[in-house]
Amino acid sequence: MGLAPYPWLERPAEVLAKMLNKLPGGILIYGPRGCGVFELASRFATAVVCQHPVDGAPCGICEECKLIFSGNHPDLRYVLSETEAALHPEPWNGKFGEIPKGKSLSKQILIEQVRGIGEYLSVTAHRAGHRAVVIYPADSMSGDQSSALLKTLEEPPEGAVLILVADDINSILPTIRSRCQLVRCTPPTREQGIAYLKSQKVRNPEGELTRLSGRPLLIHEADPNLTLDKKDEAKYLEMLSKTAITDYGELLAPFGLNPNDPEFWNEGLSLISGYIDELERLDAKLQF
Repeated sequence: MGLAPYPWLERPAEVLAKMLNKLPGGILIYGPRGCGVFELASRFATAVVCQHPVDGAPCGICEECKLIFSGNHPDLRYVLSETEAALHPEPWNGKFGEIPKGKSLSKQILIEQVRGIGEYLSVTAHRAGHRAVVIYPADSMSGDQSSALLKTLEEPPEGAVLILVADDINSILPTIRSRCQLVRCTPPTREQGIAYLKSQKVRNPEGELTRLSGRPLLIHEADPNLTLDKKDEAKYLEMLSKTAITDYGELLAPFGLNPNDPEFWNEGLSLISGYIDELERLDAKLQF
């Protein structure tokens, strides 16, 4: 396998492979979530640190690669939100993790993490090669985080590359984008998406790919906190089979929310937005 972790990412992988000859200080790899953008960025970061990359891909056998695969290489760092750290555990080997049941995880890169990048790069490389920092989701950074990162991008240390990964490039500040080489990733063809889901032993891959809006890797990201148990699923199916719901107290009752509670609307709206995808899935089960 070359640099591309999936067949539909061959073109952006070729662009990245050429950059190994002359690394820029910043690279922004972007594309719709669920299409393998992070996975491509991770392989590229490994290739950056690898002693003897082959056709732009990490060799997998040198001392640098062995350290990376064990999660102990001092010159490769991942800066991930709590959610992404759960889904992409280190050392990342292509196997997705799970979001813990009942635990709320941050989806944002924190200011402390960004400041830590500057401190990390302020010292020389621990080994003889290049250094790489993978930041995901870069599009979750607020103005403060982006400003802190900008300082490092303006004067990147020699031999170091910041690899920003984003689902939505429009959420990245123009000042950040202008200092990065941009690499765009696109979703797979329908045939490629179905083939991937089949390789993961997914039942009804055609229907699942449609449900996932053509982004097959989303199959690994089911959040147990947004999944109804059988008891509540039955209640929602009954509600959806009736006329339009106008009593929000009734809608949210299964989750123990009291309309008289001052936080009812804040908690209720947050819950509804989180469950909207699940409701659409359940709605598709009904035969009106």
